[in-house]
Amino acid sequence: MVKMAFVALCPSGRRKRVKDNRIGMGQRKRGILVQQQTHVRILAQGALLAALTVVIAVAGFFIPMLGFVTAFVLPLPVVVMQLRHGLRAAVLAAVASGAVLVMLIGPVEGILLFSFYGIIGLTFGFAMRRDYQGVWAVLVGSGAVAVVTVISLTATFLIVGLSPVEFFRQSLGALEAAMEMYENWGVVQPDMARQMTAMIDDALANLQYIIPGSLLAASAIVSFLCYQVARSVLRRLGHIVRPVPPFSTWQAPDYLVFVPILGVLSVATQAFHGQEFLVVIGANLAWIGQLYFLIQGLSVMSFYLKRYQMPVIIQVLMGWIIVTTGFLLQVTVFAAMFDSLLDFRRLRSPTTRREQ
Repeated sequence: MVKMAFVALCPSGRRKRVKDNRIGMGQRKRGILVQQQTHVRILAQGALLAALTVVIAVAGFFIPMLGFVTAFVLPLPVVVMQLRHGLRAAVLAAVASGAVLVMLIGPVEGILLFSFYGIIGLTFGFAMRRDYQGVWAVLVGSGAVAVVTVISLTATFLIVGLSPVEFFRQSLGALEAAMEMYENWGVVQPDMARQMTAMIDDALANLQYIIPGSLLAASAIVSFLCYQVARSVLRRLGHIVRPVPPFSTWQAPDYLVFVPILGVLSVATQAFHGQEFLVVIGANLAWIGQLYFLIQGLSVMSFYLKRYQMPVIIQVLMGWIIVTTGFLLQVTVFAAMFDSLLDFRRLRSPTTRREQ
């Protein structure tokens, strides 16, 4: 008590206390200034990325040839905003760009585009910010793409009155007409055109059964492509994003082999159980399982061709031959299933993992 009074009465003590107060006020002012500068920087980057989103979306909307490319780039600004400044800033940037799109291209188109890049971009941003593994990020993104697709199909049905079945039927019909046109022009060989037309006819016949499976498969493919594009761009911007394993090392767990088997059995035993919903479930399981094991079969092919140092063009050419040849396609699917069961490539051994 006496010491505090002495310090208060001492001139040097008063000067020291005034100096400390001034230092504290200066630090608080600098802190407020830094915080204000941070807010300004976030707003500026958000406005810039929102404007970039609008430019990409409008270019893809009015230039049909760019639509396919811009679909994989559109979520990027939202992803960058979320990685750098968090979820709130990313949502604000997405909403701002969506409002501008509604004014430029119309309410329906603007809202659908906003739902596409907003939902997918926020989902990928969340997964990358949480440092998800590449495979899990793609799976989470597949769910987002599926949700966006359902929203688009629902809006199409409500506005145009076109059901998803009719929508896909018209799309495949247009593809079949395009194949006939390419055959007449000599761009596609007649045998290949007939094979593609037969595949389209089979798809039309089984369309009502495999819509859910087709939706999930397409969502996974779109999610994978979006993730790969986002990762390649984000690496150049200085962000660390986990990669998807190399294609030549893709391998499903052994228990997934039973997915297409159960699907085929469910469809083949329809005469015994007589349940339509079991046929639908079985058809989708068979479709998804065969598609995945086809991809894994191509991965097996790539693994051995890389081992013998074959050029990439040979791998692509052999993959195209397999996909367009029915017998080789089925052989590739079965080879992939046996690879999951027996691990021909020894990918599950620690030595092979270190080599890869």
